[in-house]
Amino acid sequence: MSNKKGINAFLEFIIAIIIIIPVVFVVLVIFVYGTGSIKSIVQSPQAYVSDTAAALTSGESVVVGSLAPSLNSNQFMAQFYGSTSCISMLDQLSRTGALTAPSNPATLSNGYFICMGSYKTNDLVSPGWSYLPAASFNSSFPDWFSAAAYLNARSSINSSGINGSHGTLSFFENVLPSQALASSCKSFLNATTTIGKSEPSAYISALDCVPIPTKSGTPIFLSVNTGSCTNGCINNPVAFLHGSPGSISLQSCTYTGGSSLICQFDIS
Repeated sequence: MSNKKGINAFLEFIIAIIIIIPVVFVVLVIFVYGTGSIKSIVQSPQAYVSDTAAALTSGESVVVGSLAPSLNSNQFMAQFYGSTSCISMLDQLSRTGALTAPSNPATLSNGYFICMGSYKTNDLVSPGWSYLPAASFNSSFPDWFSAAAYLNARSSINSSGINGSHGTLSFFENVLPSQALASSCKSFLNATTTIGKSEPSAYISALDCVPIPTKSGTPIFLSVNTGSCTNGCINNPVAFLHGSPGSISLQSCTYTGGSSLICQFDIS
């Protein structure tokens, strides 16, 4: 009888340990990656891309804490595709010293990449973000962005946004991500409609771009999983993260093949 009690006590102890370990892990994550860490300014776009792209080899990746982008009112993160016109504008930024990486923009040609940067805050060259969209399911593209009124409209079915208290992560719903992100790069860097100039250095004060690694020679892009995608979320490429601040508190990505890293984003 005593042996049976001993066995039962041992089993109860093992079950308690199994239950407690996940709870302790969650508490440690909250402690280590508390609000203070999450709100820290991005320090390494290279580390962010590297940690995100780890899913290409492991199948999953998580980005949280100081590596998760947290932007103030004149900072942004964008995903682009290296078309000829996009690379030409990045080359202009490189010559003016505003593009700090890569040293040769041509290395970004014909692939997807992530850029993080900042705007000049002078009123004359302010691009005029609309921080929050009119409806929670719509995106918030800058006023000067090509077709911004259409994309930001309540009835838009071609773009969406994930909103935080101030910031918005906007993305396309598009069957041709490379064309959409090539077009967005041209529109984003073209200052013509904003202040009558065609040089991106007219209002971009700093930019750091990092290529997303390829997989078996296939260019890879980040796509947004909202939990309600009818196409598996493979055609929802990330366009912009911005805000005052605009913060990603948690990002988890999975890769099961193809050209898309599927990521879920929690926006602070």
